[in-house]
Parts: sequence; C-alpha cells; structure tokens
Amino acid sequence: MSVKELTLSQRIDRAEGAIECEKVMSKHCYYHAAGIHREEFYELWSRRPDITWAHGFGQMGDRNEYYFNYILNQEQDTWQGFVNLWDVYPEVKDQIKETRRMMDYRAFNEEAMHLLTTPVIEVAEDGQSAQALWYTPGVIFSTLNPQKAREGMWMYERYGADFVKEDGEWLYLNLRVCPDMAAPMDHVPWYSEHPFKPGPAGDDDGDFPPPPGGGMALKIPGPLFKELTVTQTPQDPGIPEPYKTQSDIKLYSEVKTMD
Repeated sequence: MSVKELTLSQRIDRAEGAIECEKVMSKHCYYHAAGIHREEFYELWSRRPDITWAHGFGQMGDRNEYYFNYILNQEQDTWQGFVNLWDVYPEVKDQIKETRRMMDYRAFNEEAMHLLTTPVIEVAEDGQSAQALWYTPGVIFSTLNPQKAREGMWMYERYGADFVKEDGEWLYLNLRVCPDMAAPMDHVPWYSEHPFKPGPAGDDDGDFPPPPGGGMALKIPGPLFKELTVTQTPQDPGIPEPYKTQSDIKLYSEVKTMD
C-alpha cells in the first residue's frame, strides 16, 4: 500500500511514531554519553524478554544478558575507572567537596558521544512497530583508560533499530550497531590500516573492542562484521522499507557471525 492509499488516521499515527522513535534514539545518545545505561534500560526498552543489542563483538541475545552485561558489568567497570581517576587526579575529591553533593561517578571518566544523521524511519501500517536506520559519527574520550592514560577515538557507525509500541509508548526492541571505521585520534596516518579488523579480543591492532563491562559469554559471539576494505560494499543493517506488520520484515536482531 502506498502512502497515498493510507487513511488520514494512519498517516497521523505513522508521523507521530516516527517522531517518537527519533526521540527514543536521541535520548539513547545522551544517556550513552553520560554512561547512565540503567536509566536507559528502564525508560527506553521494551519489557519483552527477547530484546537484543548487537555490535561487532557479538549480540546480547535477551533481557537478562543485556541487563547483566550492559548495566551491572558496565557499572562495575565505570566505578573502577572512577577509583583510578581519584588515584591519579586527587583533586577530584576537592571538586566533590566544593559541590557538597554526591556526583554520578558514571559520567566522570569517559564520554562516548554519538551524533545522529540521515535517519530513515518506517512505521508499520498497523502503527504498532517501526524500523529505522541512522548514520552515527562519534567520538570517545577517556580521561583514563585501563592503562591509566588519556585516550581518544573517533568512529563512523550505523544504528539499526526495531521499535515496538507498548501501552501507547514507543520503545526499543532491538538495537544493532554496525561499525564501519574507527581509529585512535593520535593515529597518523589514519588511512594506513583498517581500524576494525576482526581478531582475538585484546589485540592492539585495531580489533573490535570487547562488550561493555569487560565481556561475557554472548549467545551470538562476533565478529559480526567483515574487515573494512576499499572494495567492500556497506554491510547490514539494511535500509528500512515500507511494511504492514512486524512479521513482514527481517528484524535487526537476526544477525549472523561473519566468516
């Protein structure tokens, strides 16, 4: 069915859905930059057990795996990062005294800023789900990395997202990150090697980073994307197309490990 064949009510529902999905995605970027993943989990994600979150390192395949890895492990790691920061920069203690309040340690040591561009949002004809794709250039600034050194990185990625409408509210069902290229900010020349190069975790030659929180046994381990080359066409996630109900599309959770 073309847009011209939709009723006025359907058009309004689709327009409203697209705006609400854009707001959910934008909130994710703000929350992710501040490291407040727990709030994101409760506010922006579906209550269904089959939510997924995927990156080059693999996919968190359900609600429990997401919570344990993206929230509990991540908060533990960011707390350790805050302790390291306090050790190297004792003036942090003075800053807390001056403000006379307990500061959120999660936003102290690292900021991962993702910008959103070129959105393609398709809301289903039945108005109960949506699928969307964004390009997201971003940067990561770490006051202290695990080696207690300052670190910066830039990257270009894509966000593929499936949304569902629950009790009148638009929420994430699946979120998939497709990293195209990235490199440390002090890497010169940046084009001399392929930054995202699948290989054993922990290598220093541009391999995929580990999952947030230091990693765990993922139901679908990576790498999920091939090495970037000058002749390689863009990989999944694909651009959303018009559809009637969610059963008519391939969800962004349906990923396979690349050879």
